Amino acid sequence: LVGLITENIIGRRVIRYGESQLARVPVFRYVYTGIKNLVTGFSMSGKSGGFNQVVLIEFPTKGMKTIGFVTAEMKSEDGEKLLTIYVPQAPTPTTGFIEIVKEKDVVRLDMSIEDAIKMVVSAGAFSPAQLKACLKDQTDV
Repeated sequence: LVGLITENIIGRRVIRYGESQLARVPVFRYVYTGIKNLVTGFSMSGKSGGFNQVVLIEFPTKGMKTIGFVTAEMKSEDGEKLLTIYVPQAPTPTTGFIEIVKEKDVVRLDMSIEDAIKMVVSAGAFSPAQLKACLKDQTDV
């Protein structure tokens, strides 16, 4: 029933109005819009404005690895490619860190966004084979 209401024009307008009212509440505005943007990022994986790829970076210190999601790419003043990476916290991926990392320091994984999210939400209990193979290759070097 909720799906039917939101799919029609009136339902969309009601939701848009409700969101605009929530965005006016001073403190709640930042929390709501931040969470909304994050959820949009998860749901738009592979599209403009969403998470583009799963990567492996050293975080929080050298020698430690964590998975992250590429959210944007840019160039530094000296022309080096930089990636903006969202590193979610387990088990609630709506909190996390934003890291700007040189592309050469990033290992791109052949892992779906969905598998990476499952890994985060399960606090690592679900570890896709792609990650295990990548970590094995990293330790062999």
